[in-house]
Amino acid sequence: MKLLSAAAAIATAFCLAGPASAAVTVVAAIPGYQGGGAGFEGAAVGALTSGYSEAGITFTTVSPSVQVKQMPSDGDGAFPFGDTSTKYVSVLGGATLEMSFGSAMSKLGFYWGSIDGYNSISFYKGGSLVETVSGSVVLPSLVDNGGQASFSSNRYVTLVMASGVSFDTVRFSSSSNSFEFDNIAAGVPEPSTWAMMLLGFAGLSFASYRRSKKAVAAPIAA
Repeated sequence: MKLLSAAAAIATAFCLAGPASAAVTVVAAIPGYQGGGAGFEGAAVGALTSGYSEAGITFTTVSPSVQVKQMPSDGDGAFPFGDTSTKYVSVLGGATLEMSFGSAMSKLGFYWGSIDGYNSISFYKGGSLVETVSGSVVLPSLVDNGGQASFSSNRYVTLVMASGVSFDTVRFSSSSNSFEFDNIAAGVPEPSTWAMMLLGFAGLSFASYRRSKKAVAAPIAA
């Protein structure tokens, strides 16, 4: 019973997070800057130089209007609420920024500022599209209204690919101003992460089975 209770609790946590898509699951959405990864502190303010590299990630501007920015916020970007660093990147409307990791990854984390529904993240493997997610579907508990002063629309988001799925390139794009982000890193999930996900899904299946069994056993009213 203790194991089933734990499974149910974990399942509830995953339900609150919710899947972003069939191939991508949100496993965390933490308020506040987390540190580590590429923070663009070594990049010059202004147009991001195509080929800039940091923390094992190479950034390529596929289309123009990708800016390295700092405080204060302006019409082309808003400093991510809760970010304690000094710089961030703003992908302006119509622009795309590509990130290459050099090897297969299955987890992506970054601080997402003023989340908008028109921000999109596309994962590629060997040049082929794996999956695309947007700010409107990433997490039900977050608000994709571009809010600049609340953790409800500014979070460090961790996206994990489904088992057996990986990526080597990611593209951030936005159809309008802007897609602001910072503190980006990629890797491979720890085994414990997969174990928790599987346990959570097992809890969901068990709960569904119990509900179905109760429905069948219910007495028929005369």
